[in-house]
Amino acid sequence: MINIIFRFDDFSALSNTELENQIISTFKETNSTLTIGVVPFVCDGTKEKTDTQGSIPLSENKLNILKMGIKKGYIDVALHGNTHQTINESPRSEFIGLNHEQQLKKIESGKLFLEKKLDNKINTFIPPWNRYDITTLTVLEELQFSTISAGTKCVSKSDTKLNFIPNTCLIQDLESAIREAEQTNCNHPIIVVLMHETDFKEINSLQGIIDIPQFNKLINSLKSKQNIELLSISQAIEKNPRLNVVRYQYYRKIRNLTNLLPSLITCNERKSKLLTYKQQLLSVWFKVSLFLLIKISLIPLIITFCLSNLFFNKYPDIIILSILINFIFIVGLLFHIIIKNKIYQKLVYFTFVIIGVFWGGVFHAILK
Repeated sequence: MINIIFRFDDFSALSNTELENQIISTFKETNSTLTIGVVPFVCDGTKEKTDTQGSIPLSENKLNILKMGIKKGYIDVALHGNTHQTINESPRSEFIGLNHEQQLKKIESGKLFLEKKLDNKINTFIPPWNRYDITTLTVLEELQFSTISAGTKCVSKSDTKLNFIPNTCLIQDLESAIREAEQTNCNHPIIVVLMHETDFKEINSLQGIIDIPQFNKLINSLKSKQNIELLSISQAIEKNPRLNVVRYQYYRKIRNLTNLLPSLITCNERKSKLLTYKQQLLSVWFKVSLFLLIKISLIPLIITFCLSNLFFNKYPDIIILSILINFIFIVGLLFHIIIKNKIYQKLVYFTFVIIGVFWGGVFHAILK
């Protein structure tokens, strides 16, 4: 069963209510639930600028839309920052760099506002621009959030009890994400589709990806498929309690590993659009290793083998010593890559060069 979550961000006092009602109606009519990232006090200026701005609380009309959806079960509300105004020019973020007290004040005020106005507990946090820091995670735990939904390259800490459900694709990538999910060996793969109002042609006629009639058709089509289940973030947590930091870290490793592969041989796993688990990591690691052994290790292996033929009789001890040194290097580098999750392209390529040198010496020693 493929689980698909639609996450619609930037619902605020200034967002387009007409479009939002049309999107929400689609989920209501299909008996599905949409996760909405709600900005409680949206800034009244340009959110990408760091100048002093006022804020506008969510209007009663907007609150009533959310209340009705929560009551009927077709809306799942998540806190999407406080004002959604960046405090940094680059990278844009509402929270990165703020101390503990500052972050606590912003997140707590937004959470309390929504919980009071909606009479509903808020368990999920979506940081604006999908960016946050370790302090943010600490604050979320203190405020008893259960889940964070951000991006694919965000920080984590191994001792956190938070669930991690990052967005894995945009709406234009959904078709390929479903194909990947159908071919994966992972049980219950999860696709998290991130949407903004500017993805819709009704708001942005030039760069919009889809219009409302097309979106209605898409949701109805997905709903009719027996191998697909539409869920909200909250529903996904209830169905799968293992959406924790461990699974998120595996997902990040898969993304990092597949970036080492050329697009011609990555099949469906390049920049994976699924939130999967350990089984896929092992599969991807095998493919990456096989490719790098052929592409990178083979030439150093041949060169080392040939040089060993020239120098072995004169310096046999040096050849054996170099084999031992290379083996130690390989163990250390692989530990750094696999265990420490430091997957840097140059480091990985250097590791496989050393592996080629190592096996060139080993083959020569065996054949001798």
